[in-house]
Amino acid sequence: MSSLKNKIVEIASKYGFDICRFALPKPLDKEIELYRQWISRGYHASMQYLDKNYDKKRNPKEILQNIGSVIVMGHSYRTPFDYNEADNSGYGLISRYAWGDDYHHVLAEKLRKVIAEIKDVKECDCVSYIDTGPVLERAWAVRSGVGWQGKNGNIINVSIGSYFFLCVILTSLEIEPDKPVAEHCGTCKRCIEACPTGAIIEPQVVDARKCLSYWNIPDGIKSNMSNRLFGCDICQEVCPWNNKAVFSDEMLFYPRNGETSLNLTQILELEQECFSKRFKNSPIKRKKLTGLKQIAEIIIETSDKCNY
Repeated sequence: MSSLKNKIVEIASKYGFDICRFALPKPLDKEIELYRQWISRGYHASMQYLDKNYDKKRNPKEILQNIGSVIVMGHSYRTPFDYNEADNSGYGLISRYAWGDDYHHVLAEKLRKVIAEIKDVKECDCVSYIDTGPVLERAWAVRSGVGWQGKNGNIINVSIGSYFFLCVILTSLEIEPDKPVAEHCGTCKRCIEACPTGAIIEPQVVDARKCLSYWNIPDGIKSNMSNRLFGCDICQEVCPWNNKAVFSDEMLFYPRNGETSLNLTQILELEQECFSKRFKNSPIKRKKLTGLKQIAEIIIETSDKCNY
């Protein structure tokens, strides 16, 4: 490993990134075709912003003309906390990624510092993304060897599982690339079988219209929501690769006030001012109070269903 590559990995680790890998910036020809097929089937639901910028998603040179490498980093958000037994009745579960602060804000600051230190080592151009730009993060994660794409669509790393966020840096630096890793799902179908709405259409293909992590819940799957108030981790919870107890040191991802679920009755009684204050800088705020109340009402109405 070159001294420059070593130094970048060291910088990434300094700011809490558990994984840092590198890839050649070659066009994602096969990957973009699969992505187009996914879009054509309507699996992106109403997220029309995904149906744009195909040239940039295929070829990162369309974003950074003098690109030399793609740096892909993973930051764990797993904590020692879990759902309480008491959460099975009268409470709505929060997806693990939303227990703490919004990862976009937390990681943006970390990325800014990482890039600044990289430029201190060697002057370069850099463009970074945290799932908000025209970059196929998961495709680059696979190509760089961060992990393989599991049957639930998530990237799985052999050391830390799949509870991690992806960040991508396009840089003009030419760095020795890493190799993709082997796929280790084998014949396991736990995620497919556990999904309560059948959102995993086939291995690595998820229909957002059926996924409980999608913000707009169609009438056809409301009866299968169980007590998932915000997001859903079922397909990750059943994955054997997430059995390892590897926790993040980033306290901003830890549950606010130790809460991994919310009292449904309190949500229905919550007023806008209190909602805005309580969920400031939280991913939950994006759903808005009206949306959160709608989901709470659905969970209460279907409370006789089995919990997952």
